[in-house]
Amino acid sequence: MPVLVLLAGCAGAPVTPEPASDRTAAEEALQSGDYHAAARLFEGLAEQARSPQREEYRLKAAQALIQAGLAGPATRLLQSVDSSRLPADLAMQHQLLQATVVVSEDPDLALSLLARPAAPENETALHARFHQLRARAFSELGNHLDAARESIQRELFLTDIKDIEANQLVIWEALSNLSNQALEQLRVRPPPSVLSGWMELARIAKDTEQPAVRIAERIDEWRQRYPGHPVLEPMLKAIEIKSKALALQPGHIAVLLPLDGRFAQAAEAIRDGILAAYYDSAQRHNVTLRFYDEGSPDEVLARYDTAVNQGAEFVIGPLGKEAVRILAREEQLPVPTIALNHAEPSASESLFQFSLAPETEARQIAELAWLEGHNNAAVLAPAGAWGDRVRESFLQRWEELGGTIASTSEYDAEQSDFSDPIKRMLSIDASERRSMAVRDVIGRQVEFEAYRRQDVDFVFLAAFPRQARLIRPQLRYHRAIGLPIYATSHVYAGHVDPAQDRDMEGIIFGDTPWTLNAETSHAPLRQKVRTVLKRHTGSLQRLVALGLDAYLLVPRLSLLDSYPNDRFQGETGNLHVAPDNRIQRQLVWARFKHGEPQVLPRTLFAEPIEADDARE
Repeated sequence: MPVLVLLAGCAGAPVTPEPASDRTAAEEALQSGDYHAAARLFEGLAEQARSPQREEYRLKAAQALIQAGLAGPATRLLQSVDSSRLPADLAMQHQLLQATVVVSEDPDLALSLLARPAAPENETALHARFHQLRARAFSELGNHLDAARESIQRELFLTDIKDIEANQLVIWEALSNLSNQALEQLRVRPPPSVLSGWMELARIAKDTEQPAVRIAERIDEWRQRYPGHPVLEPMLKAIEIKSKALALQPGHIAVLLPLDGRFAQAAEAIRDGILAAYYDSAQRHNVTLRFYDEGSPDEVLARYDTAVNQGAEFVIGPLGKEAVRILAREEQLPVPTIALNHAEPSASESLFQFSLAPETEARQIAELAWLEGHNNAAVLAPAGAWGDRVRESFLQRWEELGGTIASTSEYDAEQSDFSDPIKRMLSIDASERRSMAVRDVIGRQVEFEAYRRQDVDFVFLAAFPRQARLIRPQLRYHRAIGLPIYATSHVYAGHVDPAQDRDMEGIIFGDTPWTLNAETSHAPLRQKVRTVLKRHTGSLQRLVALGLDAYLLVPRLSLLDSYPNDRFQGETGNLHVAPDNRIQRQLVWARFKHGEPQVLPRTLFAEPIEADDARE
């Protein structure tokens, strides 16, 4: 996530003048994105200046290092600055930069650093950034209410209409993460409280059970209760339009799933997720939900036509990849359709593809590792079609971002000893061969300790639980201690088992909010469904979540398609519609600690990063 540039100016003039060209070059490097050069130039200027100009330049150098993704050097530079002797504006810049470095990894520490602002309120740009950082820290901790409260405070220091619009979107996103019950219980202050006004708006927007006319009436009533509320009129209109659209649930939904064969168990889990969402909806009495066997790939078009001819206004399915491929080749489909797999791009604008594809997870892991500052990847994946797909998806994205592939290795998933592929990946086998060559030359045994290659920043591991539980300790044995390990959701069996998973200590992986029990606006429904659907164990629970999200997407699909920046916080991830009509999901990140997955307090890349945005 790019670090925002601090906009505050600094008071004070240098005691020892430095060449204006050096200052200009440093500022131009910072503005152009050449952060390494900017840091060097500002540090050079600091060496020539006296206080407080020296500290100002060091803060600017630290800012450049942060933007270059070099948190360690930035921290050391900030530690060299004694903020107690600085003017108030520079002291607050120091405070904000310290918090910026740690906000993703340690939001509690960021909040302690931001306990109170170091400069008076007339330093508006600094105070705007102060509240922005506090909002982000609360968001990292999952405290969406306080995140919204801080953003409301931030708006008091904003004057540019575009900044206000962006800030109100942040407020709206934070409150949209709260459940209806939370919005009702936490809204304790009456009008004209600004926060309560925002919360009541969010509650109205979430109430998709209301008819469109009633939603318009409720928003008019809201205007009368909060006449001085700062919400911008265009945003209020957008809320009204979207709320009305969400209330227009199709009256007849068809579901195409394989009722027998090798996908029948997966289809049953998806079906139960769909039924859970259907029975939880107050509109179920106005909706006909009918299930059809998708049949063989050759039969899927006929089954689809039958469902539409019998009145379906919306179709969920099919599930089989070949069946989805056949449907994707149709240039026109009569009703909106969510296929539950990925195939080739859709020829019809009415077909959307939604799945839990491991390729998507591999690409997101590449983005996470890149944003965490890594450059050189080692890849360990199983031999076979699944391993090839996951590995190639990771490699493609990693290279798009500008990363380097230090090594790749594949292993036999049926084995238990993975020493040979691990040695190949870490070049330990080459080190051993060199030792043997030396021994052959001198004709006697030599004392030798093999070493691994040093140009590896992290390991991307494609594995299932059995393999991951064995590979992690074997990596440590082969001198990979300290190397971060990133993996797809497949390393986690889907239920907490400290005894089995203790050997996966430290592995970072992405998974669904449903599996990790992460906070979403549908958490109460999740608990009810899990109680009833205990028979779906392990990875099948992710498919229950897929079915639930597929049904919840039905009234939201046209909005997500029309508003590319909108998101739906589902149980499979944070969902949006990409330009290719694929429904993309943002994973939740977790790390194994004492054998249990701990959700990481981070909101990295809410948007997919573009290759052009990659750091140097």
